[in-house]
Amino acid sequence: ELAVVLAAMERGTLPATAHTSPDRDAFPDLDLVVGEPRPLDAAHAVVVSLGFGGADAAIAVERGDIEPVLDPDPPVAEADEIVATGASWLVPERGGLELDDDALDGLDDARAVRRLARFARLVRAAGILAVRDAGLDEAEVRRSSAFVGTRFGAAGYTLDYYDELIRDGLGAGNPLYFAESVPNIGSAQLSLGLGIEGTTLSVSGTMLAGIEAIHLARRHLVSGQADRAIVVVAEESHPRVADVLRRLGLLDDRGIAEGAAAIVLERAGVAADRGARVRGTLADTVLAWPDREGRAGIRQAIRVAAGMDGGAWTPDGDVVIPGSGSSAGRVVRAMLPRGVRTTLVGSEDRVERQSLAPIAPLVERLLGTERFASRVVWVDPTGAAGSVGIASVSSDR
Repeated sequence: ELAVVLAAMERGTLPATAHTSPDRDAFPDLDLVVGEPRPLDAAHAVVVSLGFGGADAAIAVERGDIEPVLDPDPPVAEADEIVATGASWLVPERGGLELDDDALDGLDDARAVRRLARFARLVRAAGILAVRDAGLDEAEVRRSSAFVGTRFGAAGYTLDYYDELIRDGLGAGNPLYFAESVPNIGSAQLSLGLGIEGTTLSVSGTMLAGIEAIHLARRHLVSGQADRAIVVVAEESHPRVADVLRRLGLLDDRGIAEGAAAIVLERAGVAADRGARVRGTLADTVLAWPDREGRAGIRQAIRVAAGMDGGAWTPDGDVVIPGSGSSAGRVVRAMLPRGVRTTLVGSEDRVERQSLAPIAPLVERLLGTERFASRVVWVDPTGAAGSVGIASVSSDR
């Protein structure tokens, strides 16, 4: 839609609506362009997309020769730390690929989740547990924003939907599978399940999706757009996804485990005003994409994410990286300066956790009782790198 709008503005032509004719009886005042295109001289345009579960978005564009009406710089809130006040972790017992059903029973409205994709149920369950851990009431949840990260989302329903199309033709598309397989279903269902009325956003497609969701949530809070954000990271377990990754050389003989984790982030002043328990501080987040081809680009992205370029916070504690069995982990470790204490995670796991893997050590520290200062550094197979710096409230940074 956005591409068509930009092309129409550039060419000065409003394209006709295809395969329709005006219904003057039902819509006597609707100015529908049909037949031939219409000349257009537009300085401004808006693209609106209305999705499921109130997941809507709009983009406003204008010609480059127009005097700006709004300040291009977003509002910035007064300096305030971002703190974690709640967390949750839902994964199968060690080595398992799927959670026991009783782990989710009683957390959510049974009728509401009966036909939902497994991914959506995991997202909602983790969000509910984190909200409880943070001690938020309904009004506080309602005013929150929601960010969801996943690599593959609702893989089962998505595959079922396209399997039917391939087997039986375009007329066989199942509306239930379609609605639950769209990329933003995680944040849509999180907002529906918890009653969130703030901004919602889904991030998908990479191992860094969870870190990216935390990064976007932090920026959202720092810029003053909200006081609180609920971040959920979740993955389904599906054998076909594992099979495809093995064919691409991106997965060993381990299976992909389902699971979900959630973190409640708040501006420190807001948390203090409601007397919240603070589990830790979110010092900063970094995302970096390779700016050149090959290993040189990957090395540069890792250096930026690890704080070696760009001034990111380097903790007095450990730097958490993928386990020694991971090629990504070996690359990250080689890039770090000598003397930096590293903690390898995932090397002993009998399962692969996808975008949940870098979130596990964050939640582990937030839910623990010991003081900590850590930076989690992770790499995606594309060469992109990301990091999250956290510390307990009493730790020096």
